Amino acid sequence: MGDSVVSLLAAVARGERPPLGPGDAVAANNPYNGGTHLPDITVITPVFAAPPPASEPATSAAVGPTAQVPAVEPAATQLLFFVASRGHHGDVGGLTPGSMPPFSQSIDEEGLLLDNATLLAEGHFDGPGWRERLAAGSWPVRDPDRLLADLQAQLATNQLGATELQALSNAKGSRRCGASSTGCKTDPTASTSMTAVSCPSNTSAYAGAAAVRGVGAVVTA
Repeated sequence: MGDSVVSLLAAVARGERPPLGPGDAVAANNPYNGGTHLPDITVITPVFAAPPPASEPATSAAVGPTAQVPAVEPAATQLLFFVASRGHHGDVGGLTPGSMPPFSQSIDEEGLLLDNATLLAEGHFDGPGWRERLAAGSWPVRDPDRLLADLQAQLATNQLGATELQALSNAKGSRRCGASSTGCKTDPTASTSMTAVSCPSNTSAYAGAAAVRGVGAVVTA
């Protein structure tokens, strides 16, 4: 799912679309651009800095026994994070119900293709525009009401995540939250690498149900 966000940022860097602002969100499922298959739609929402509650001004660590110094926090227009949710949808059009035809010869035959399509613009959801999108093509979405409801559920999920991240950033500081986010990626990578190095190299033969059909499998680690 992270590849979808990377693809979005790359498209912005290439000038193919403007950066996301507050209240914006996009939908993506392009398997050639960070997606998996078309039924898996990723909704991406930017998270911007939010001013701390008026009753609880942000402070940094104390200097001296009792002193408190106002913390330097980013402006409300500064992008801090992205939140994303990916849902496997029951149908996005295409040749067959379920949108996974085994005999398709082009991506168009598999259903709706979304390449960072605008889902929210400054908090506005264009329902009529999306209904037109879902009805387009030779094999349109079979249940547009359900798909639109599910996409809006993903938007709500992202909004909850954004609100919680803003609250955490106000409480702990955006730099600390950013460092923790980086650690969530680097620590598992290091642990996985250490585990892989400790695994012995060998070759194993597997002869399960496939062997009945005269097919074997050899796995080399």
